[in-house]
Amino acid sequence: AQLESTHPYAQFLAMDALAETEQSEALVAILGNDTVHEELRVHAAWALGEQRAADSLIPFAGLDNARIRQQVMTSLGQCQGDETSRVLVQTIRRDGQADVVASALSSLGSVDPDQALKMARLLP
Repeated sequence: AQLESTHPYAQFLAMDALAETEQSEALVAILGNDTVHEELRVHAAWALGEQRAADSLIPFAGLDNARIRQQVMTSLGQCQGDETSRVLVQTIRRDGQADVVASALSSLGSVDPDQALKMARLLP
């Protein structure tokens, strides 16, 4: 019920509570809704990271909004797996936003330290 509140603070509290569960559907809906305020979408990405929900985060790795994309990269650092590593490497190679690339590289350091070192050496 708090997620539907008109008060952002209540929405943040609801997402904080969801972060401690495995219920990702509502968070995915917020993250994917471009009519929702950017900070709420960033917080949804954070909460999905707390859930270690890589499968829910990966589809949003290519969002147009760099601030949200940066949080998606940061959140992926709490996840594991080959697909997570692949998405982080792809972002490091292709994303034009330095902050997004930095977050992806930092996260890759947690997911696959050897690959992160290789990627860091390739950066200008």
